Amino acid sequence: LTPYTKIRWVITLLFLSLYVLRIAYVQGFHIISYALAIYLLSLFISSISPRVDPAYADLLDEEPSLPRTEGDEFRPFIPRLLEANFWYCATRAVIISILCTFVPFLDIPVFWPILVLYFIMLFTVMMKRQIKVTSIA
Repeated sequence: LTPYTKIRWVITLLFLSLYVLRIAYVQGFHIISYALAIYLLSLFISSISPRVDPAYADLLDEEPSLPRTEGDEFRPFIPRLLEANFWYCATRAVIISILCTFVPFLDIPVFWPILVLYFIMLFTVMMKRQIKVTSIA
């Protein structure tokens, strides 16, 4: 699966497009869409976060897994969630969300602009925190 990165992501985007078309067609399932968006945001944050944050390694009294010198030494970025795992989890979540749109019980009536506002606020807070933590390290 690793060599086929572009094909994998194109397939995932096709599933996501199918989901968006399904939501537009049935005009519902806003809670499912909100949960999917939060889950994908969580996966994205995990994929851009370092596995072990060097700034907090001293607090845990552990040996840092990456060198932390001030020189020009190469320090590879090891994410908390690898790309292949990110793809697998995202694709699985989108497929499950598509299947959930066929269950009428899950179409809970909700005022969707509030969910959009909550998601924008959550995205802003999480990204500000991620940028702050990344810039400290």
